[in-house]
Amino acid sequence: MFIELAIPLFDEVPEERRVRIAGNPRVRRREGLDELLGAAGFEPVSWDLIDLDFGGPEADVWTRCCEMFYPVDTLDATQLKRLETAFLKETRQLAENGRLRAGLNMRIVETRLR
Repeated sequence: MFIELAIPLFDEVPEERRVRIAGNPRVRRREGLDELLGAAGFEPVSWDLIDLDFGGPEADVWTRCCEMFYPVDTLDATQLKRLETAFLKETRQLAENGRLRAGLNMRIVETRLR
């Protein structure tokens, strides 16, 4: 929900303040990592997915989303307030017993040199 609401605001950010995506996009896929690292003599990677739960009261989830999603820093104060208002409005109905479910996935990648 957070990213869905944030993307239109990121589109409004002037080009000079936008976050540049760095790095090789192949590292975001297992096959890409195997291709890059295999050429350097590494074994195929193991790829585990861990679910991280950071649910809680809506205001706490809002804060955690802002802390974890670095392009938020490119928004000006007005845009950030618009995002916060929309987020709290949209998620209010999703909360169960005052707790909003929220989380993200983290990939743990491991390999060894042959």
